[in-house]
Amino acid sequence: MKVLDKYSKQFVGKSDVRIRAIEWSRRRRNTLRVVWFVVNRIEDMALFNVIIRTDDNQILVNETLDYNVREYAANGLNDRQEYIVCVNTMDSLGRQRPHTYSQCIQFNGNNINIENYAPQIEHLSKGDSNEVKTSLTQLQNRKRLLTQKLVKIQAKSRNLKQKLDNQRMKTSLLNDSNHELEQHLSSLKAESNELSEKTATLEQQLTGSRDCVQRLRQQLVEKRNQQLIVVDQFNGEIDEMSKGFMRLSIINNRRDIEHRKKAMDGQLKHFRQRRDELLEEIRNHHNSRVYHDWPIEHQLLSLRDRQAVPELKEHDKRVNNSHNNEEFQPVTDTPNEEPMNGTAVAADDQPIAGIPNAGTLNPGQRMSVRISLGDNVVNVVANVRQEMTSRRLEDGSVVTANTGRVLLSPVSFTEID
Repeated sequence: MKVLDKYSKQFVGKSDVRIRAIEWSRRRRNTLRVVWFVVNRIEDMALFNVIIRTDDNQILVNETLDYNVREYAANGLNDRQEYIVCVNTMDSLGRQRPHTYSQCIQFNGNNINIENYAPQIEHLSKGDSNEVKTSLTQLQNRKRLLTQKLVKIQAKSRNLKQKLDNQRMKTSLLNDSNHELEQHLSSLKAESNELSEKTATLEQQLTGSRDCVQRLRQQLVEKRNQQLIVVDQFNGEIDEMSKGFMRLSIINNRRDIEHRKKAMDGQLKHFRQRRDELLEEIRNHHNSRVYHDWPIEHQLLSLRDRQAVPELKEHDKRVNNSHNNEEFQPVTDTPNEEPMNGTAVAADDQPIAGIPNAGTLNPGQRMSVRISLGDNVVNVVANVRQEMTSRRLEDGSVVTANTGRVLLSPVSFTEID
């Protein structure tokens, strides 16, 4: 630092501000630092005006500083050029105080020249009054010019302040909009994260669905294969059944039953004719009236058994012939079924050999009879039956009598050797 206290004896006249030091900054290149102090404190002293200019009066720095500031650093200067540094005092309105002295120092590296304009003013005060008036007029004109410049500068300053306020307002609006945009961006990021999570979830679900569809397709293919196998088996079984059905159809066609039906119809016709013949035989036989309440099979067997015995056959023949010559009408099953006396007789009302007197006979009574016919002996189960017999006499009258007949059951014949 260049301390200027040693040059204080060179100051002449009144000086309210003195420059204490001027130096080039070592930390910041092309920066000139000025330090001053106040000599006389005056009531209307409120501002400091620092002016740095070149030799050709080109002002490089013109700054107005507060009263509490005691130093100033000017940037962008060339350390190889000479500069003139001036520090003035001003009132609160930014006007230069009258009757004050400004200290100017010409500074070039290590060369420091201190100038004081007070001797010039004293010299002018000693000159003619006209010259003094002229100088005062010039000073006043200069003051007016400076005042006009100051007004312009203040107007510019106000404009700049207005622009600065506008810029600050715009900056504030931009900051607010930026804040809103940041909030909107954060909300969009949150929504994007949610959508990303949902997308990931949907992708997982889609992957699971695809796997499920793949498994279902595989199962469907397996089931189709199984169904095809089963269908093939069914087709094979159906083919076998069709072949069997065809064989059965062929066999059934070969086994035609029409001829069997015809044979059975012929046999049935033959049996019916035989039955009619037998019934006719039974109806034509005299003893059929005796056995009419028996089943047809029993009547037929009785007739055949009687035909097998020669004596009975001859007896039946005689009876049939006798009945053909006379009119005979039997009346059976009278309501009056009282006990009667009778004799076991044959169909011609003659006692049968070997049958004792029956004694008292009741209708519906069964009795066992032992009959000897030649060399044969037969056990017969006989039924007692009540009959009303009517006979026409020669004079035309009719005689009716109750007769207890012993009817022989042919199914009970038992041959005894």
